[in-house]
Amino acid sequence: MKKTFAFLIIINVCIIAQGQFGLGLEPFASLATVEKISFGPAGNKANELSFEWNLGFTLSLMFEGTDNLSISLRAGLIPGNLYGGIDGGFYWIYNFTKDKYLIAGVNTHLNAGFEGSHNGAGSEAVTIPFLIIGGGYKFSKHGLAELQFNYSLNNVSYGFKRETRSIPPYYIYHYYKMPWIIKLSMSYEWEL
Repeated sequence: MKKTFAFLIIINVCIIAQGQFGLGLEPFASLATVEKISFGPAGNKANELSFEWNLGFTLSLMFEGTDNLSISLRAGLIPGNLYGGIDGGFYWIYNFTKDKYLIAGVNTHLNAGFEGSHNGAGSEAVTIPFLIIGGGYKFSKHGLAELQFNYSLNNVSYGFKRETRSIPPYYIYHYYKMPWIIKLSMSYEWEL
């Protein structure tokens, strides 16, 4: 019943809405959790943090509804070595002034898994859902800037690097997890 009600609200907003299409750039940063596992005579585990950053490209479709409420559907591409793939998101936007708004939603990252070199790195083919909260500013008729905080709901390993050594421990694997991301999005939108 709740799903049906939510679906009807979304359809209602879309029917009475004015639409906008947008293109965006999303540079983002995160402190990835790296689990280091050593293999050899003195095998052990250790955790450390690694500063990670990347750049995403997005397409958005926004429907402006009534009473300061909008919804946005977004698809994105993140080229990357370990963290790379496609994104898809659904966002609620609340405009509290003409040029400032709050944003909340869900984004799903489909990490593209690839086999790395024999002694190098590899990416895991995993799905990582994120909860999103943030704010935005409309700095011109078509230009938008957003700052988003993305919180991972499953915090799974999305990639690894292998370090080979000639002394014990002979192999050290680094498994990367991204518990959160901070994104700065710049986009250009125009009416459909």
